[in-house]
Amino acid sequence: MLDRVRALPLFAQFPQAELEMLLEQSRQIDLPSGEYLFHDGDEPTGFYIILDGELEITKNIGGQTVVLARQQPGVFVGEIGFLTGQRRNASAQARGDTRLLEFDAHLVGSVTMSSTIAGLLHATMAQRLRNTEAQIRQTEKLSALGKLAAGLAHELNNPASANVRAARQIPDMLAEAQRQAFAVPYLGLNEEQMHLITELGQRIIIQPAPPPLDALRLSDLENAMTDWMDAHDIPDGWRIAPSLAAEGIGLDTLDMLAEILPEASLSGVLSWLDATLNLVGLARTVGQSATRISEMIQAVKAYTYMDEAPLQVVNIHEGIENTLKVLSNRLARVAVERHFDPSCPRLNVYASELNQVWTKVIENALDAMNDRGTLIIHTERGETMVRVTITDSGRGIQPDIQSRIFEPFFSTKPMGTGLGLDIARRILIEKHRGDIQFTSQPGRTCFIITLPLAQS
Repeated sequence: MLDRVRALPLFAQFPQAELEMLLEQSRQIDLPSGEYLFHDGDEPTGFYIILDGELEITKNIGGQTVVLARQQPGVFVGEIGFLTGQRRNASAQARGDTRLLEFDAHLVGSVTMSSTIAGLLHATMAQRLRNTEAQIRQTEKLSALGKLAAGLAHELNNPASANVRAARQIPDMLAEAQRQAFAVPYLGLNEEQMHLITELGQRIIIQPAPPPLDALRLSDLENAMTDWMDAHDIPDGWRIAPSLAAEGIGLDTLDMLAEILPEASLSGVLSWLDATLNLVGLARTVGQSATRISEMIQAVKAYTYMDEAPLQVVNIHEGIENTLKVLSNRLARVAVERHFDPSCPRLNVYASELNQVWTKVIENALDAMNDRGTLIIHTERGETMVRVTITDSGRGIQPDIQSRIFEPFFSTKPMGTGLGLDIARRILIEKHRGDIQFTSQPGRTCFIITLPLAQS
């Protein structure tokens, strides 16, 4: 075994005495192809050296298994948890039959005394942490981009679908409106009556849509209109009533038409009015849907500061609002309370990265509340700082893990990377000379973000 280990490049220059001591406290294990050496989240029991075969190191990020590395013979595995005492931050699976040397955790005293072994372990750990963190950060960015795209697709789906439906219905509705309009001159109306209904039609077309009625009031109005039309012998009154009620045309307007128009022409005028309202409704749907799509695109552009320099003088309230718009698909059952201090100045910040901070903190809050509860965002200008407080009504952070919340790779979520709050903290401290702290108890977790006024 000594010659086999000596042949590995890792131990080529290793002192003989230390190598013999190391091997005396090891044991050989054989791992069949496909079996796991350890899983993400396991307690560390030691570290390993690969003798033969291959280990694939993976981590579940955002619901996807990401391959971080494939380790070959002659390298350490599991040294990060061994040295830090933290749970495993990735899984290791044999790709082919694999043989390893295992070193139990009780070796830590011996390893510490051996400068050569300790140096190798620490150097390997440092390099591996850098590589792993860089890879996970890139995956985190792609995951965030995927969430942004999914949220945007969800928000755009409804207005886009409404546009498609309206576009398909417009030709038929236009043909019906034209048919009814061509029939109006043959209803036997005089000049004053024609002027009246023409003016009514123009008013319907150009006026903004009335405020929508609640379902109960709308139903009552439709029923009252249907009864009115039955009383005036209007065929298909049940079909005409909904469009008139939705447009806010009341019984007083119908009474006025019945009083001025000949009885024989009333049905034809109401049919023309119904066709006109249906066409106007479709046009409004197209306009409202297009406006919603445009607003979402503008929100995403503002959120990412697309086509703009990284360093921007911005209103932080606008950044928070754009973040809320981007996350709007998760806010349907969340009451968002805003308490913005109007005296907060514009700050010179890395705007896109600062929006990442708002996103990560708000996403954590939504996760804690299962997308249901109260989210309170409060801003305040102090003497030297702008303070942003984001409070949620979620389950709270357990006291025994609060000291680890900002640790890289530490996560309480099954599919978390453990880098979200670490990234947010680095953006604030390294890029903005700011800070992030929190307090937590069941039903109330509060993250306090500070940014120096010197950046204003």
